[in-house]
Amino acid sequence: MVAHWANTETKLLTLGHAFDTLAYDAVVWRIAPDNVRSRRAIVRVGATLTGREPDLLVYTMPRAAWPAAKALLDRRYLDE
Repeated sequence: MVAHWANTETKLLTLGHAFDTLAYDAVVWRIAPDNVRSRRAIVRVGATLTGREPDLLVYTMPRAAWPAAKALLDRRYLDE
């Protein structure tokens, strides 16, 4: 079984690399509508629903949302 904190750490590392290292303007997720757990998880860290594609919902986190998302993820990681 994977440790509970692994998901939080993965988000921190992935988003940190995208925004801090690669200087992306935004990160985009395409998630199946029936994948409610993933949709809720990504909204909790600051992504918003920005579009729809056939059989997928598109969520986006702009660079401006990263500092707040990082602070939230840092707190969660330290608490776990």
